[in-house]
Amino acid sequence: MTIRALVYGLATASLFGAMVVASPASGSVPVAADTGPNLISESVEPALSPALRDLPPTTQPTGAQVPEGLSGSGTLPERDRAASINPTGPRQSEIVGEGPADLVPVNSFAGGTTDSYAGQESPFFPPDTVGDVGPNHYVQMVNVSYQIWNKTGTSLAGPTSIKALWSGLPDGTPCKTTDDGDPIVLYDQAADRWMLAQFSYSGASLQMCIAYSTTPDPTGTYNAYAFDMPKFPDYEKFGIWPDGLYMSTFEGATLGAYVFDRAAMLAGLPANFQRFEISAGGGPRGQRILPADWDGATAPPAGAPNPFVMSVDADVQGGAADRLELYNFHVDWTTPG
Repeated sequence: MTIRALVYGLATASLFGAMVVASPASGSVPVAADTGPNLISESVEPALSPALRDLPPTTQPTGAQVPEGLSGSGTLPERDRAASINPTGPRQSEIVGEGPADLVPVNSFAGGTTDSYAGQESPFFPPDTVGDVGPNHYVQMVNVSYQIWNKTGTSLAGPTSIKALWSGLPDGTPCKTTDDGDPIVLYDQAADRWMLAQFSYSGASLQMCIAYSTTPDPTGTYNAYAFDMPKFPDYEKFGIWPDGLYMSTFEGATLGAYVFDRAAMLAGLPANFQRFEISAGGGPRGQRILPADWDGATAPPAGAPNPFVMSVDADVQGGAADRLELYNFHVDWTTPG
């Protein structure tokens, strides 16, 4: 099999129950021999979380900084640190003139920030602020808490420690005992559910902590999973797709491409994951790869793979030109490889 380079050095590769790795060369890109996933995990039993609306707010710890991972420094250079701190509140700017009507926000309100005003506060640097919007709610996570508002700006739950979602797991489970941050929240529009996640690396093992809401109400209960990871899942990014919950990670010399059994997690059943490994290029911060996340009214075609995209700097990773490489990841839950 060979891979054709697309416009402006955009190359494609495939992971159809087998991983195919694109080389850095432009034009016709040779690929490695097909293999099965290099890891198929054991199934993990979930625990039902308390209803988030019933959990009391928690006080954030002070002083400590969430490291950006075991693979790199957690401190920005002083020149970047100074530029990123805003003592007067959130950065905002007015757009002069009129735009299309569909770009006008229905409503807006202050969310969480590192600054002291209504909303979440995070003493950690960086706060890793993320959020997503559903039909009736906005859910935000920072290092290391979540908060949920309705669309009029009324807080319905939180700010509460993220690890509270995994409080139903057995004692000693890292996801239950640690708040190591790098949170992610996604609204799963096809299922009308919410997915909240963070990693754990300071406990007995490396874990990815994933929780799926049991109803469309994000303030209710969640099916909470703690997946043991083969490597530290730094900079995890998720993509919701019809056949799975896909995830990419930065693991130093390698990049992880994962898919979790989304259907099982939605049903509160034991779930597992499949993993492929891609070689990461060099450079001071290495390469990153990202999965696609399905948003919008049009579903992907039936059986379509999830496209992962990786940026390549020719000066650092080699090749004739800077480019994007696409990897099509299709999972086969029945016959993985």
